Amino acid sequence: MEYSPDARLAGIPSGRTVVITGFSCVSRQSSRLSPLGLIRGAALKVIRNKKGHALIVMAGRTTIALSRQVAAAIHVGGLDA
Repeated sequence: MEYSPDARLAGIPSGRTVVITGFSCVSRQSSRLSPLGLIRGAALKVIRNKKGHALIVMAGRTTIALSRQVAAAIHVGGLDA
C-alpha cells in the first residue's frame, strides 16, 4: 500500500509495515530515537495503534512504545499491504 509523502507513523493502522522516510522533530529527539533503530530507511511494523494509547511498533526484533506526539513526528512510506 502506498501512503502519501507526508504520512505520519501515528496515522498508520495496526498490522502494517512501513519505512521511515524522515522526522519533523528537533535533532535532540531524533538522536534519542536512533539508538532504538528508528532511523531513515528502517522498516517498522505497527503492532498496536489505538487512539488514546501509546503506539507500539516493532523495529527488527525490538518492540518499542512511542508516545502519540513522537509517532506524529515520524514520516513514513509504504512497504507492504
